[in-house]
Amino acid sequence: MMDWMNPKIFNINKIKPHSLLLPVNEQKASKNYLCLNGLWKFRYSENPAERPKDFFNTKFDVSDWDEIKVPSNWEIEGYGIPIYVDERYEFVNVEKDKNVAFQTNAPKPNPPFVPADRNPVGSYRTEFTVTKNMKDKEIILHFGAVKSAIYVWINGKKIGYSQGSKTPAEWNITKYLNDGTNILAAEVYRWSDGSYLECQDFWRISGIKRDVFLYAIPKVRIADFFVKADLDENYNTGILSAEILLENLPSAKNYYSSKLELFEKDKKLLSISQEAENKVNLSTTISQPNYWTAETPNLYRVEISLIKNNSEIHKVACNIGFRKIEIIDRVFLINGKEVTIKGINRQEHDEKTGHVISEESMIQDIKMMKENNINAVRNSHYPNDARWYELCDKFGLYVMDEANIESHGMGYESDTTLGNNSDWIEAHLDRVERMFERAKNHPSIIIWSLGNEAGDGVCFSECYKWLKQRDPSRPIHYEQAEGGGNTDIYCPMYPPVSFLQKYAEKPQKKPLIMCEYAHAMGNSTGNLQDYWDVIEKYKQLQGGFIWDWVDQGLLSKDENGKEFYAYGGDFGPEGTPTDENFCINGLVNPDRTPHPALCEVKKVYQNIKFEFSANDKENVKITNCYDFIDLENFDFVWEFQINEEIIAKGKIRNVNILPQESEKFKIDLPKMEETGEYFLNLKTITMKTDNLVPKGHTAAAKQIQLSNSLSAKPATNSSSKTKIIETKNSVFINNVNNEIELCKHSGELKSCIFSGTAYELNGFVPNFWRAPTDNDHGNQMAKRCAVWKEASQKRELISVKTIGTSIEIKFDLKIAEFHIKYSLLDNENLMVKTKLKPIESDLSEIPRIGLNIRLDRTLQNVIWFGRGPHENYSDRKTSAFVGKYCKTIDELYFPYIRPQENGYRTDVRYVSFTDESQKGIKFIANPLFCFSALPYTTNELDRYEFSKQRHPNELKEAGFIDLNIDLAQMGVGGDDSWGARTHPQYTLPARDYEFEFYIIPIGEKNGC
Repeated sequence: MMDWMNPKIFNINKIKPHSLLLPVNEQKASKNYLCLNGLWKFRYSENPAERPKDFFNTKFDVSDWDEIKVPSNWEIEGYGIPIYVDERYEFVNVEKDKNVAFQTNAPKPNPPFVPADRNPVGSYRTEFTVTKNMKDKEIILHFGAVKSAIYVWINGKKIGYSQGSKTPAEWNITKYLNDGTNILAAEVYRWSDGSYLECQDFWRISGIKRDVFLYAIPKVRIADFFVKADLDENYNTGILSAEILLENLPSAKNYYSSKLELFEKDKKLLSISQEAENKVNLSTTISQPNYWTAETPNLYRVEISLIKNNSEIHKVACNIGFRKIEIIDRVFLINGKEVTIKGINRQEHDEKTGHVISEESMIQDIKMMKENNINAVRNSHYPNDARWYELCDKFGLYVMDEANIESHGMGYESDTTLGNNSDWIEAHLDRVERMFERAKNHPSIIIWSLGNEAGDGVCFSECYKWLKQRDPSRPIHYEQAEGGGNTDIYCPMYPPVSFLQKYAEKPQKKPLIMCEYAHAMGNSTGNLQDYWDVIEKYKQLQGGFIWDWVDQGLLSKDENGKEFYAYGGDFGPEGTPTDENFCINGLVNPDRTPHPALCEVKKVYQNIKFEFSANDKENVKITNCYDFIDLENFDFVWEFQINEEIIAKGKIRNVNILPQESEKFKIDLPKMEETGEYFLNLKTITMKTDNLVPKGHTAAAKQIQLSNSLSAKPATNSSSKTKIIETKNSVFINNVNNEIELCKHSGELKSCIFSGTAYELNGFVPNFWRAPTDNDHGNQMAKRCAVWKEASQKRELISVKTIGTSIEIKFDLKIAEFHIKYSLLDNENLMVKTKLKPIESDLSEIPRIGLNIRLDRTLQNVIWFGRGPHENYSDRKTSAFVGKYCKTIDELYFPYIRPQENGYRTDVRYVSFTDESQKGIKFIANPLFCFSALPYTTNELDRYEFSKQRHPNELKEAGFIDLNIDLAQMGVGGDDSWGARTHPQYTLPARDYEFEFYIIPIGEKNGC
């Protein structure tokens, strides 16, 4: 049996996994380091039989081979097909026929076998010369990550083999080296038996995808070290211990000693030493250390030296943080405090380089997470690049580190899952061990995860037992264990809010932290506040990790050179396995442009709460929801808003509230009149740059409505000069300089004249449909609610009637009647009243209720008084404050990677559309409406109108503004994207509805 189809073989000659001996940046700057990244010679073969068999020989000529970047994914570089699937194996349906690369009628997976005749192989060659500083030492070859299996040769001699694509593989190559030029050859297989444990929800792409380098160490050396920076039971004293493994100590050890030094910044705090042994244990205490938490990432530096005859011969180092992690009385604690996980799942993804991630990208992610009040990240679903952990240590993010194990495609049944197959115990253990040993010294890691969606059974029992024995200081997570023995935390996926409530109301054995929730696919993340209203009520509910951070789109170009983000199915011939855009689940685009939903996450996750009580002298209550920091480094400002104007503002002084405590303050507000809407806006602003969050950043905010007396609406008296004029095809309402024309055959508004000026204002047709979101697609809304789409598109005109000085249009929708009444008023305003009356029972919910209108494209400047500035929906609007906002039509549109409903604004008092001369049309609500105004029609955004996949670059602009003035639209939902519906309180059940609004011309400056 070949090594790469044998679950017992995943390691030939590799060095045992161990801690990084120096932080990444220090290692790269060391004289004992040689980077091998760069352009390597490369040959791609479709299968093992076609690979160059002896390319590793030193005399083999590779001069005519291609060159490929290392690190890189070879599919991204143009070799082979990038495949995206979610929970199935992409390779089980590979067929022999080269003319048909993949078949959709896939056979069942058959571990450990992968298709030997269709398994691409990458052959790599490069040359290097060992530097003078590295000579006379042991030389270690390090591959940071390779997918899926790799053989390695030095100067024609095989040195080893490795599997496991997300942790390092290392070999001691000293005895294989020449004095001059050396040839390194690597043979990488796209699939191996290890691929059965790598069935994660991401692009299945291959190659050498992390750094390759050499480092030199002395023959007698520190091989590994495990530093624990704990606290005593009172959390006052730091307990520092180190387990140090030495290699190749001579029998006469009296010349050798081990030394540990602790530094805080540049100040040495202590030094302890001991005579060297193969295993050395050092320990000491430190009084009142500065604790490490995500809010206070205080780091110390530990340096461990091996001394011979008073001379240092080897030194290793790492950053540590003093913290204590416990579960007491079923509550997860850090440093004795209950901590709430405001988390996110993060895949390693780059729009241009796939799974090759730069340090700049990592820092950008951390910065954005901290700016948006995210305090924790789950490394889903594999160990990350080594630098990621150092950055999380430095800037402060809690990390759940996860083993590179997912066998989702095998199912979860005990007789099929690999997690309960004893032949695979060693393979599971190897991946858990490699995760742990490399990252064990990082304070940011607060939870270990045994993997994701890989069933449960004997393999995970052994993994749990091994890991708990090796590191009892951190809890272990495994979702598939549910409430069983292989997890310390109950960590469900996508539970509804009601489940959390029921869990918390009964005595439970474990804290609950959702490992995945609030599936952020496309236009999603509705009802997030509802989750947190429940979480914040109960100690045992300790948050969760949203799925997920970044859309996994790959930057591509169409035949016209226009860029777009590709997803599953955009590569390869017909029949290539794909789960389409199910990899597009992020809160940010692949280039890290935020989705509108990220604003909601920031608001819901914020760590400062505000309350207002008009009856109290100290009328503002501020609560510090941080776990470890006070509020002395924040400014607190208030704004007093009447209607759309801020008329007063000020600061709240001397706010220095301790963690988890509240204080009341007095602010002197102007007197409120009986009419008008009044709002109090409260904001928390950072006073200095801290852990990437810049000075002047708004960390928390709340808008409190003080009164809800809406502004006066136009008079509703019909004009005494109004005339109704009928022709064969039209009916006109006319008063002096104003006129509207309605079509007698369609019921549509055909033309509109205000004050003698004609406006392109057409349509006004009933609309009950939205372009389905990804959540809609998953819960079958398009089928369930199809009658409302048909009602919108296949309406029949019943009558056009004159009622006094008004015109009433009546439509038959088959399942309902819809009335529109137009009236020209004395003040030259047009009043529009609508009424929906269902006539059938047992109808589905209504996606939206409103009118679709076509506006002249030149009226591209939009001002509205309502919720904003970002897109918002009925179940995702706590972050969108009521105010006056300005945007262009193009700015109102958000280009979700798979086109769908977007750009909505709710609770709107008015919205105006003007051209460059500031002239245009204003719509005034009575009392409120919602609107969207886009350059694309709903049909253009609706995937169900077309069978092919859709991307924003394929959309065709309408040539006009597609305006929807709505009573309401149902929420976007977001519990999950494969069945969960919008919560009932955010839907529109089929019943009678009425709403009205006014239209007035704008003939003067109307800017922000």
